[in-house]
Amino acid sequence: MSLREHYRRELGKAEAAKPDSSPRDVALVKLRAFAGALPNELEAMGVTPFEVELFEDEHELRLDTGPCMIIVRITEAGGFRTAYEIKSPDDYAETEEPEAASIAELEPIIARILAGRA
Repeated sequence: MSLREHYRRELGKAEAAKPDSSPRDVALVKLRAFAGALPNELEAMGVTPFEVELFEDEHELRLDTGPCMIIVRITEAGGFRTAYEIKSPDDYAETEEPEAASIAELEPIIARILAGRA
């Protein structure tokens, strides 16, 4: 496990230990760390161009690769709902993916979307 992975795990533990933290707030801390690591990961994978935006008020992460937009929303229970759309002027369709309970479950979902759609 890399230093970054250990650091992200410890941040999540520290936030979860706060008694007044809701599951959504804990998930937001994890999503914030994930969003911070995404640009380096995407560059290393050769995914260009891309734009990563975290909308904390909406508890939402948007990853735009040009032809594909991936949206990750935090659920009330602290899970992650992922949807993506293939940009087309003639046909707008948002496809939902199964809910992920953790960032570790979210990563392969995003990788699968990027591999097939980016």
